[in-house]
Amino acid sequence: MDINQEDMSDPISGSDQNLNEVLKNETITLPMNCTGSGHTICCVCRLDIKEHAKTISSEDRDLVLLKKNVFIPEGARCCSVHMINHQLTTASIDRVAPLSIQYKKFNSSDIQVLITKWQMLFEKKKRLDFDNLHSLSDDEYKTFTSLSKTQFDDLIFQISMSKIRNSSNRSIRTAIAILLCKLRLGLSNKMLAILFQLPEKKAISRALESARDALMTEFVPYNLGFNHISRREIIDQHTSAIASQLMCGDEADKVIVVADSTYIFIQKSRNNNFQRKTYSLHKKRSLLKPMIVVSTTGYIIDCIGPFFSDFSNNDASIMKNILFRNTNKIIDWLNQDDVVVVDRGFRDSVDIMEGLGLKVALPPFLNGRRQFTTTEANQSRYVTKIRWVVEAANARIKQFKFFSNTVQNSSLPHLEEYLSIFLEKNNLKKLTSKWEIINHTNILDEFPILSENDIVNNITLGVFQLKRARSYAEEKTSTTDLTGPVDYTMYRCKEFPDIIRIPTRSAHVNRLTHNPIIQFTSNDILEWWCDCPTGNGMLGCCSHIASAIWFLSFERWQSHNRQMPSGDFINLATDASLLSDFYDSTDDEDGTN
Repeated sequence: MDINQEDMSDPISGSDQNLNEVLKNETITLPMNCTGSGHTICCVCRLDIKEHAKTISSEDRDLVLLKKNVFIPEGARCCSVHMINHQLTTASIDRVAPLSIQYKKFNSSDIQVLITKWQMLFEKKKRLDFDNLHSLSDDEYKTFTSLSKTQFDDLIFQISMSKIRNSSNRSIRTAIAILLCKLRLGLSNKMLAILFQLPEKKAISRALESARDALMTEFVPYNLGFNHISRREIIDQHTSAIASQLMCGDEADKVIVVADSTYIFIQKSRNNNFQRKTYSLHKKRSLLKPMIVVSTTGYIIDCIGPFFSDFSNNDASIMKNILFRNTNKIIDWLNQDDVVVVDRGFRDSVDIMEGLGLKVALPPFLNGRRQFTTTEANQSRYVTKIRWVVEAANARIKQFKFFSNTVQNSSLPHLEEYLSIFLEKNNLKKLTSKWEIINHTNILDEFPILSENDIVNNITLGVFQLKRARSYAEEKTSTTDLTGPVDYTMYRCKEFPDIIRIPTRSAHVNRLTHNPIIQFTSNDILEWWCDCPTGNGMLGCCSHIASAIWFLSFERWQSHNRQMPSGDFINLATDASLLSDFYDSTDDEDGTN
């Protein structure tokens, strides 16, 4: 029997069309966790939007739905502080919470579009994406670059005027991240190409060169070297009280610097002359020696070198070379009677330094004797007490795998640049020139007034931190009367006056000081962060942050002091160490009496 193929195709085509129409019109109703959708209420913090409301983009709405299973209605708005570059910050996304459960209808087209968007997000996902603000957490930034996300953003901003540009393979942020990852992790170019999903290791080499040139042009000169900071800033902001008292006494205009060299191990060289000059008889390896100059707080002033490491390039010879050549204008920067703290390896350069009018703090020598005099022993202790900061700076260098491992010969032409980049980047963590010291009374009228219930419900999310708040505040002010006149100093950011930093001593370690940072308006506490182990948690805050907020927003507005019995416990016992430094007795003296 003959069959007409056209007649057979018509009913099939018609059935497919009918099926598509049915599927297109079919809907499904799903319960969704939804935020608010108003134009005057922030969908993130649920507070009234005072000004500069921002509309949540469709990309952020899709990301929040995928990451948190929270549906943000189209047209929802948030406060401007929750966005950077028109994108919700990671902290803001984590803060989004459902306001209600609503039933939403979706048809097949909506589901298909949603699946397509998720597929596109998945395809765009990179192993390490420094361009997406949501991709990496603050801890991940520190792991790969040693900088926090804020510090990394600040670094990118400072080099924005350089010649570095985005390319087809990588962005400016990715190029800087590649360089920092290489220094931090010590990875080869081939491994970095795999990690950053670049086509070949030559692309890594080009990215490293661009990032290196940008940092050396726009960043290093302003953060490293004797020209980048004045003597007065070193004296006022980077000189410890104990060093000033031990080395200068009542002289307030003297700079104290600590100098020492460190080792950077390198490969053996085919060049015989270079191999001889870089071979250290002491370490039995090939190495180069940069000279590090720091303040008594560990702030890195300059890095000079690197120098060779053979027998004729000891610490004393290197210091003589630096002074004779006036390297980096060190002689112009130092003044008469400034103090240079060094170890015994600099003994042959002491005459040169003293001839230039400098005071040299050097541990004494026995010179054939069996023991030091009391004065000499104390002098040795003073030097050791002060110069440990340069050893700590050298140890920080070795925390970066690029410098702790053997440096490849191919990287030697750029070793000085890599050292400069690392050292000035390390100063980001100790930089105080962007902060000004103020008393709490300067910002008291600008800081929001909160009740203890407000602090517990919206900030600490618990009462433990509030119980510890008074203890930290009493120690910082050195009094138990927190409602009277007190000295509660803090640092205020010069660029962003709504950000303050309140150094707070650790309750457990004497030498450790934490730095809680708070961003605020006159009505609310916006953000907070602390460098303590729990200061970057997702929920609540640490006790150091709670103490600062509690003192500024609540306790200072109380009319009656709430005296705690434990506040006077310090007077119940005697501290023997207060006398031990002034009186010394020995068994020999007891035996002669």
